[in-house]
Amino acid sequence: MGRIRIKKKDRVLPFRRTVAYRFIIVAVAALLFAIAVFQVVTALMSGNTPILVIASLAAAGAAFLGLHSFSRMQTAKIPRQTLQRMKRR
Repeated sequence: MGRIRIKKKDRVLPFRRTVAYRFIIVAVAALLFAIAVFQVVTALMSGNTPILVIASLAAAGAAFLGLHSFSRMQTAKIPRQTLQRMKRR
């Protein structure tokens, strides 16, 4: 009988540092941006200035959030097990 090998466990990455977290933020920001742009268009058509301003700010905030998270996605980490699974395919 051989010696029993003890597998070393990978250290756990916090979810906020993973690519999946950043992708979820980008997807939610894109959805919020689409809704805000729709509200801007309807406010322009109806001539409602307060909703136009609020929706414009929301669209700008969603665009900033999406672009910021998309740029931070380059530095996000991928768990080692996921990398090995991607290399096999």
